[in-house]
Amino acid sequence: MRKFRPKTAADRLRFARLERLIGACGQAAAAAQWLAAEQARSRARLAALFVPPGPSGGEG
Repeated sequence: MRKFRPKTAADRLRFARLERLIGACGQAAAAAQWLAAEQARSRARLAALFVPPGPSGGEG
């Protein structure tokens, strides 16, 4: 596959904007993935605070 080479200044500007947009989408996807993992860790920590006492989960 050939590499795209913009010929005019306007094409180069459009291409640069498109590359920045693609980069921003990648960053947003990485941030969303990190946020989902962070939320899962928070839920796990919160659930650990409410573990009932005793081996079977009940008293007596």
